[in-house]
Amino acid sequence: SRQSLSVPLVLCVRDSSSGGERKLNVSNLSLDGAYFVSDSSMEIGSTFEAELEFPGQAGPGGSFKSPARVTRCEKLGNKFGIGVSFR
Repeated sequence: SRQSLSVPLVLCVRDSSSGGERKLNVSNLSLDGAYFVSDSSMEIGSTFEAELEFPGQAGPGGSFKSPARVTRCEKLGNKFGIGVSFR
């Protein structure tokens, strides 16, 4: 089941083709995926390496890494709502 977050998690989106990284706040999280708002769109079906960073948690338990696939991209004014599934 999805949980609303009172403390934002940080999602690092690593693009292997460009080597770039973006840090975004996750607004919705489940065991299977996440939803976040971004300034730029992402192509549905595209994949990337995701890393969730948990605030205040240092060491090996402070983050979660997983391949992710974009399953949803919707226009929200001048931003985009992005849904991803973890694989």
